[in-house]
Amino acid sequence: DSPPIVCKMFVEFEQRRAQLESRDANERKRKAEEVAVEADEAKLAAKEAAAWEKSRQKRVAGWRAWSTGSGRGLRKPPAIKAEGADEREKEFESRGVEWRRDWR
Repeated sequence: DSPPIVCKMFVEFEQRRAQLESRDANERKRKAEEVAVEADEAKLAAKEAAAWEKSRQKRVAGWRAWSTGSGRGLRKPPAIKAEGADEREKEFESRGVEWRRDWR
C-alpha cells in the first residue's frame, strides 16, 4: 500500500517542480524582453533628444527671423474672404436654370 502512495507523491512533487521551473523560466524571459524594450526606448529617446538639441540653433534662428519679419515667411496669412449670400445669388442668376442640371 505505501509504495504506490510514495510513488504518487514523488510524481506530484516532480510535476510541481517542473511547473515552477517553467513558470520561472517564462518570467525571466518576460523580464529580459521588458528590459530590452526599455533599453531600446531609452536609446531612441536619447537619440531624439540629441537631434532636437542639435537643431536648436536652426530653430531659434528661424523663429527670430520670422518674429522680426526679416525672414522669407509672411507675418500673417492672407485674409480669407467669406462667401456671402449675395455672391451666390448673383452666380445663380447669371447661370439661369442650368445650374440645376450641373448640381444633379
